[in-house]
Amino acid sequence: MADDPPPRDPRIDSVLSAIEHLPAQQRRTLRHMVVAEMPDLEIAKAMEVTAEAVRSSRFRAIQALRAACEA
Repeated sequence: MADDPPPRDPRIDSVLSAIEHLPAQQRRTLRHMVVAEMPDLEIAKAMEVTAEAVRSSRFRAIQALRAACEA
């Protein structure tokens, strides 16, 4: 039908599923980084952790998402 939306890319479902399976701190870090577009220092303040913990959490989250999407 003309009103049907285009089919959704299956990679989107893979990414969303991978995000759901991340540890809570990694999900929060990604949300602050991507949705709120916050810099590391602001994320650290909001999460009450160090900026280094934010960078580490972000790195681990991105690695996990890449691995999940390549599988």
